[in-house]
Amino acid sequence: MMYWALFVAPGKKPLAKSVIWESQLLHYHASWGKVDDVGVVAKKGDAPIGAAWCRTFPKDLPGYGFVSEDTPEMVIALKEGYRNQGTGTYLLNTLFSTLRKRGGHSLSLSVHKLNPAIRLYRRLGFEVYSHAGDAYTMVKRL
Repeated sequence: MMYWALFVAPGKKPLAKSVIWESQLLHYHASWGKVDDVGVVAKKGDAPIGAAWCRTFPKDLPGYGFVSEDTPEMVIALKEGYRNQGTGTYLLNTLFSTLRKRGGHSLSLSVHKLNPAIRLYRRLGFEVYSHAGDAYTMVKRL
């Protein structure tokens, strides 16, 4: 799922699948199942086709979209061929609901400025919190 979540800008070479094991990406999925980890999976039959998940990070080991230690950072992944069909919206709304039930107040993410998923994030209430280089950090109040 982590590999499916990675955006490659138009005209750029696809990333090697091994990139998910690099330290900056590894902490989004390593040791999954910690008490504050939250995730949802979409399946077609028995096969996973997408997922949305989040976890909190300490300020000394932040993610790309870090806002605060009590704001989980989200990742969403959809397998090629299942995008723009409502699955991402469903996954995110389910994740939002789950976080609200756990007392969550906000959620952040990092997104490349050229990624068309920005339209989805804005439609679902995310706002630009900051930007650096070619990426935005966006936040949604739950």
